Amino acid sequence: MLKPFLLFLFFSNLLQAQDNILILAKDSDLVLLNHSRIAEFKINNIAFIENIDTQQFLNFPMPASNLKYIKHKNEYNTEGFSKSYEWSFSNSNELKETDQSTGSFFIANEYKYEYNNNKIKNILISDASTISKIAYNYIADSIFQEITIFSTSSSSQVVNKSFNKNYNKIIYCNTGNKQRYSPTTQIICLGKIDSNNIYINNLPFLSFFDKKFDNNRFLIEIRPGMWILFEIIS
Repeated sequence: MLKPFLLFLFFSNLLQAQDNILILAKDSDLVLLNHSRIAEFKINNIAFIENIDTQQFLNFPMPASNLKYIKHKNEYNTEGFSKSYEWSFSNSNELKETDQSTGSFFIANEYKYEYNNNKIKNILISDASTISKIAYNYIADSIFQEITIFSTSSSSQVVNKSFNKNYNKIIYCNTGNKQRYSPTTQIICLGKIDSNNIYINNLPFLSFFDKKFDNNRFLIEIRPGMWILFEIIS
């Protein structure tokens, strides 16, 4: 992991966020690919490149200035939900690199997701934060969250929080790095991108879908709480 004292976490609202996303897509010309459609199209993995927004890394020891990109990779289960997600800095906007960059800033930040009846149960974390696990329980109208944090090399502490299921806040941003400890839905706006900047099942976006859609603006579910919004220009 990178600097262990840094509390960076990709966070999510786990239940009601989809309602707001569906409204957003319905009121626009967006093609919505949520988990059910991801399962329908048998999408196993997705990878994409994001330009670094340095405003989101103000408290982060930024690597060399030539690193201008973040590379995201996600794998889905058969129900269309993320089972593993990772991101890392990159000095190239190519997803198909022949040489793997080395150094601490190229280490992937990894997240494993475990579900119970399609509800997120555990998030296992290996990233720049001191957080190692987040567990969820659902009782009546509340979400109970248990955050396990490394406090010293030999011990850890648990932080408990609870939220109403109807609480939701949508964030539009250009990176997944957020210092937040409340449920939220995050939409990464990639803008207008080339088909080769996003791969599905190891194929360029347009090659995979092969003219299945009339529109070229997409909203895709990546992991619990994270979506990407973009327009394909070629």
